[in-house]
Amino acid sequence: MKMTKREKWNIVAEVIADIQFEDGTSGKDFAEHEIDLLNRKKSGPSKATVERRAINEAIAEEIVSSLEPDTDYSISSIQDKVESTVGLSTSKMVAILKIAIEKGSLVKDKIKGKTVYRLA
Repeated sequence: MKMTKREKWNIVAEVIADIQFEDGTSGKDFAEHEIDLLNRKKSGPSKATVERRAINEAIAEEIVSSLEPDTDYSISSIQDKVESTVGLSTSKMVAILKIAIEKGSLVKDKIKGKTVYRLA
């Protein structure tokens, strides 16, 4: 079982509780300060990550609404068809298309070694 940093610092606090440092602080005070820092540490995605994800989801929805059923599309053909994707790198397009795949809107397939996407 993996221990969290907080659990490790609690053990350290017990072990060094009686130690006095040169600056007058005790080992227990030091460990409690480190635990307090962990408690204040922000958890979850940053605001920028949330905004970027929302933008990518909007682009993915635009892609899905622009594609025609029963047609295979490469990344470059999608970029030609959807204006908002022009200039995006292939890796960025793959990330955006992965969002649509996870939602079940698109299907990824390989035909003759070439990756294609189609509406689900």
